[in-house]
Amino acid sequence: MWLFRQDEIGKDKITFKKIADKKDGILSFLQHGENIYFLSDKASPSYTIHQSTLQNPLFAGAQKLIATINEPIREFGVTTDKILYVETIGVIAKVFSLSLKKDAKPVEIQLPFSSYIYELKRPMKVGRDILLPLESWTRPTELWLFDGIKDKFVNTNLGPRGNIALFQNLVVEEIYIASHDGVMVPLSIIYDKKFKRNPANPAWLLAYGSYGTVLSPYYMPEELIKCRYGVVWAIAHVRGGGELGKEWHEAGKKEKKPNTWKDFIACGEYLAKEGFTSKEKLIAEGGSAGGITVGRAITERPDLFAVCVPVVGDLDKLVEPNLGPFNTREFGSINDPANYNHLLQMSPYRKIVKEEKYPAQLIMMGWNDPRIAPWQGGKFAARMQASSFSGKPVLLHVDFTGGHTGGDNLKASANKITFALWQTGHPLFKYKY
Repeated sequence: MWLFRQDEIGKDKITFKKIADKKDGILSFLQHGENIYFLSDKASPSYTIHQSTLQNPLFAGAQKLIATINEPIREFGVTTDKILYVETIGVIAKVFSLSLKKDAKPVEIQLPFSSYIYELKRPMKVGRDILLPLESWTRPTELWLFDGIKDKFVNTNLGPRGNIALFQNLVVEEIYIASHDGVMVPLSIIYDKKFKRNPANPAWLLAYGSYGTVLSPYYMPEELIKCRYGVVWAIAHVRGGGELGKEWHEAGKKEKKPNTWKDFIACGEYLAKEGFTSKEKLIAEGGSAGGITVGRAITERPDLFAVCVPVVGDLDKLVEPNLGPFNTREFGSINDPANYNHLLQMSPYRKIVKEEKYPAQLIMMGWNDPRIAPWQGGKFAARMQASSFSGKPVLLHVDFTGGHTGGDNLKASANKITFALWQTGHPLFKYKY
């Protein structure tokens, strides 16, 4: 991280000053007046906020202002006299205000509703206010203003609100469940308030679990619509993601990758054990690197799932994808013999065995995908069709207009829901195969 003076722009020579190195773990920074504020993961896996000055901007000499133990700091903003920062517990956000006065203590500011905050925005004129986009599983993004004088949130009423009434009857549970090794895994469960626990209910379990990505609450009507058909929608925040900070990510990388799909399996077992659904009604979905999660879940525990929907799934890790060092840092490289065993373990294609009763599958690929070649899904489908002994369909769907993303997303959602509810016996989705 380097610094130069703005008034040197346009001159023959610009003097750069190094203020932080890669090892300092700077995740983001803000300059406000004569001060610089850093968010770093160097001293804590839950991150810390430090303050330096333009006169002495070196991170090495910065003052630590804020540190947390178990709740990661996601975002922060600076006003004329306060720091506003966001911590998360799983995927639930908490907002704190810290006065810049000496010896001040953080004060929690109550959010208007349970939500996730993915960024803080400073208004055009820096003052005592900060804009926060709030989003939840059941409400579209709303732009709220933090009033720095009154220490409270005010709804700006800016932007479209969407049809909130369409999903006003939905209930959200944020819980933790024990995984295979006793580690507690966050699990989001969404259902209609008229819902009653019954093994006959279909349940749709989604996960990702790579690159430290957080499956944060987001409003997607095309996904929520499942709940109107009596489906329980659940999101497993498995290791390899970033829901619980840096260590949560590290616990699902390379040789530790089995934690990712074992967490997913544990979440599926919980839903069945607690009566939300049953093994005959449980649907697994994962996209991209989430293909590893669901692909290995059904090859390790084919008895636990009725349906699996890998979407542009990474289904064979013994093939080098088109992401170079970014990908090998996460999983390992086939060019390094020391990585072979764990790459083999995380390759669903390599774990398919003959005459196993695998779940029904809709394997969805994008023809123009630059990351996961569509033939990955093709060969996975072919081997699964030749090996599965359950009599359930294994279908390959290729979107010739789409890539890794894009294409006809509404049609894709309709196809997923139709296939999954057909295979779990929903009376409105009957079809003779």
